[in-house]
Amino acid sequence: MKKFLLSIAVLLLSAPAFAVTLKIATVTPDGSQWMKDMRESAMQIKERTDGRVLIKYYGGG
Repeated sequence: MKKFLLSIAVLLLSAPAFAVTLKIATVTPDGSQWMKDMRESAMQIKERTDGRVLIKYYGGG
């Protein structure tokens, strides 16, 4: 039982070997303050996840 729990813990705590990119389209105009804020939050998420989660926003559409 201990080996099973240890193997589950190792699987849950291991980092994924690939990055995930979320592509999000929005009607918010490109260059607006909202888009600037969203892109800033995307940069913070990228930094906090060591580049494993990337967000690409497509504005104006």
